[in-house]
Amino acid sequence: MGKSIVTGCAGFIGSHLCEALLARGDEVVGIDNLHWYYGPGEKRRNLDLLARHPAFSFRDEDVLDPGSAMAYRGAGSVFHMAAIPGVRFSVGKGEAYAMSNVVGTQSVLDKATRASASRVIVASSSSVYGDVPAPFSEDGPTAPISPYGATKLAAERMCDAHVVCHPDLPVVSLRFFCVYGPRCRPDLVLSKFAGLMREGRPVPVYGDMDALSRDYTFIDDIVGGILAAEAAAGPGHAVYNLGNGEPVPLREAIWTIADALGARPDIDQQPGNPADARTTHADTSLARERLGWRATTSYADGVARYVEWLDSVS
Repeated sequence: MGKSIVTGCAGFIGSHLCEALLARGDEVVGIDNLHWYYGPGEKRRNLDLLARHPAFSFRDEDVLDPGSAMAYRGAGSVFHMAAIPGVRFSVGKGEAYAMSNVVGTQSVLDKATRASASRVIVASSSSVYGDVPAPFSEDGPTAPISPYGATKLAAERMCDAHVVCHPDLPVVSLRFFCVYGPRCRPDLVLSKFAGLMREGRPVPVYGDMDALSRDYTFIDDIVGGILAAEAAAGPGHAVYNLGNGEPVPLREAIWTIADALGARPDIDQQPGNPADARTTHADTSLARERLGWRATTSYADGVARYVEWLDSVS
């Protein structure tokens, strides 16, 4: 269909997005600096999968590198998935997160503008909401409680300002809610807990598992939402929640993983972390109305598909 840029192409969401773009016939240029947040092994395996496709090319660069601007020439859509992730990990590292997630986003917007790209789709996060009353709607309050969440909200504000100065470049920010599935990051609940249970090791739980819940959203649904947002992108800066819309209590989340594995979790109770929100719960009515999108994968089905994948690569 054309040329697409994907920053953060070696990561969990970015690599799945690249596969979808390649499947529809795009030429895809992936940009990634293989950030140290977690080991590069998973990212390199993702790149090996993408490298099998002749329409994929990779640039080992930071989005802040001036040289990466060359990749944007002739691009239609720019998908900015790159960021330093991690709510808890961000505490005490605000400067690094601001440089990557805020300045990095502005760098991508500037390069896309200079290259006359058709649109930019930016990965934001449910962490922008913090601990406000649920469900979370795009026009409701935002009060991030971690440096990570604050940088994601600041990146959205940069997008607000950019479209005022450059009205010919549509920008869409997508607030992802707890994405999971095959190839998910090793620090995420599903992969971390599944790995510990398979090894018979204790599962650390931070805070009251009956008071915590998350809106888990399967990776295939997220990719479908990204592509729907690309197709619907119009003038200005639009913001959408992409979530399942059905929060899962942490206790239920843990036991669903255990059941899929045929294991019994050994819970290691730990004090709560102030950077953790009590719940995430997406109001997805805007995405349904304007994008024609909704998540269709239940948490139990998504976990089963993850375990099936895990067994296939173990």
